[in-house]
Amino acid sequence: LIVNESGDITRRIGKPTVPLDQPHEALMKPDGNILIANCRNDTIIEVDPEGKPIWVYDLRTINWTVVDPTFGENAYITNPHGNDWSHVNDVELQTRNGTEFMLLSIRNFDMIVEVNYTSAVQSNDTDESDITWYFGYPGNYSMLNHQHNADYLVNGNIIVADSENQRVVEINYATKEIVWESPASLDLYWVRDADENPSNPELLLITDSLHHRVIEFNKNSSEITWQYTGNMIQPYQADYLDSGNILIADGAGGNIIIVEPTTNSIIRQFRTEHGSYQYVKAIFLSLISLPVFLIVMTLAKIRVIRGNEIDKKTLAGLFVAGGALVLILGSVIHPSWLLKTIVQMINVIVR
Repeated sequence: LIVNESGDITRRIGKPTVPLDQPHEALMKPDGNILIANCRNDTIIEVDPEGKPIWVYDLRTINWTVVDPTFGENAYITNPHGNDWSHVNDVELQTRNGTEFMLLSIRNFDMIVEVNYTSAVQSNDTDESDITWYFGYPGNYSMLNHQHNADYLVNGNIIVADSENQRVVEINYATKEIVWESPASLDLYWVRDADENPSNPELLLITDSLHHRVIEFNKNSSEITWQYTGNMIQPYQADYLDSGNILIADGAGGNIIIVEPTTNSIIRQFRTEHGSYQYVKAIFLSLISLPVFLIVMTLAKIRVIRGNEIDKKTLAGLFVAGGALVLILGSVIHPSWLLKTIVQMINVIVR
């Protein structure tokens, strides 16, 4: 969706014109074209300003054994299958010496890969010859483990949210060595984004998804300089805006907000009509009927059969049903710890 400053949808890109399946990133280029990380279809799709597909980079057509012979013909990476084989979840661009390069995060490979975008577009083909750099190795979790949102840094290095390793790492582009990682004391839980502050490279904007927070962290002092823990279920990505405000995408909540960091006030909000949060609320609303029914039946039992006498078993049942009702109502009114815990449990199962 392309949305203007008023929150109005100005353009929709997707089926049937563009075969998208759970796109995880949309990057608008200076020429108005958009690069889309088409996650479950294992492709990067470029569309023109009108939303028409003009180029596709297909990870399934790459001979990965040429990229690294040690992968082997029987490895997961060399045998495409079904949807979500690669789970490519991010695309970034950088221009160096007049050539554009595309940085991809391929989650299911535990790898980030750089592609000569200029060459790949000119050849209008996808093969291993345009791959210029990569970091990570499938299954070697000491390097990366189901990472998200790799970015170029001003100093030429790469920063990436190493999600399942619960850390953010900076990778030296030339040596492929990890030269910095977030301290364990930061206590990240499924971190999914880390962006360099454009005015101060010491500061990182980190999206700590399953702790339901976005923080600004000083790499040198190891201090949290700012954080936002508002009404979010599972923030996926946060970006600095030119205005100094913070843009936050709450993926599971189907919600995008712009936060003014000095007051932590929401100055603009866009919620999808059928976001994940709405489905969660609907489920909980339907579940309310069960404890309500139990409470009504218990009260009826007390009144009709026992009068005002309440035995311990009946009292316990009433207490449990009432507690369940309070918890469910609280979760519907506000994405409380219970709702967030359930989201965490779902993520452990499906991610």
